[in-house]
Amino acid sequence: AIQMALVDLLKALGVRFHTVIGHSSGELAAAYAAGYIRPQDAMWISYYRGVSTKFAGGRDGRRGTMLAAGLGAAEATVFINRPSLKGRIVIGTSNSPVSVTLSGDLEAVEEARAMLEAEGKFARILKVDNAYHSFHMQACAEPFLNSMVGAKIEILTPAERCEWISSVYGPDRTPTPDELAGPYWRDNMLGSVLFCEGLERAIDGSAFDVALEIGPHPALKASVGQTFKGKSGNGDAIPYSGVLRRGEDDVASFSEALGFLSGSTWDPKLSTSTATPR
Repeated sequence: AIQMALVDLLKALGVRFHTVIGHSSGELAAAYAAGYIRPQDAMWISYYRGVSTKFAGGRDGRRGTMLAAGLGAAEATVFINRPSLKGRIVIGTSNSPVSVTLSGDLEAVEEARAMLEAEGKFARILKVDNAYHSFHMQACAEPFLNSMVGAKIEILTPAERCEWISSVYGPDRTPTPDELAGPYWRDNMLGSVLFCEGLERAIDGSAFDVALEIGPHPALKASVGQTFKGKSGNGDAIPYSGVLRRGEDDVASFSEALGFLSGSTWDPKLSTSTATPR
């Protein structure tokens, strides 16, 4: 709801989005910003997503959680396939060339943290109550999809040109209207978030003047900078700003973002990565 309100406010002020990329449940806001989904349907999907997570759990009812790790996707793939971790933990999100989130059984996540810390790598367990984007969400899939079918989600034809790069199916596949009416959001909850891959596609596909993170805090700024650095050698290659900041006055933060835009060289093409509040 916050993200969609920010999109509406920015558009009312004349800001137009060239490309949008969502992260986790932030895909809903990205789809809305690109003109594919009505706000009421985005709220229904978000609501049913939350309700369905009561069914989440691992094998034998094991609890789950997530771990931010200083690994790239390729290195993380090797790591999670170590004999002691295989089948117990997966890559939940690919954030940058040097950052992923691992997701799975609580005990496996705790073991993974200890192993990474012993190797001198960054590892931090997230404050979440479920192992999102992992096999822990399998039990949520059917009730979630059934709820969306019952809600009769309506998919729109975008009125304005805006590229939406999927972080669910990957940067080379656009979801169909039938998928967006239900299965896409189920897959969004179950599968890995391909944020880094989507952003790399955006960097390759166009030259952007400025990037905005539409959400309650610029939580993805470091990941975006790392991805730009991996592609161009310069993590500050594009001006970057959030529109709100945690612990700060919202009016002041939003006004600061507008000042940032007015002081940038823009035409106004915006590459927008949408953070997701947990």
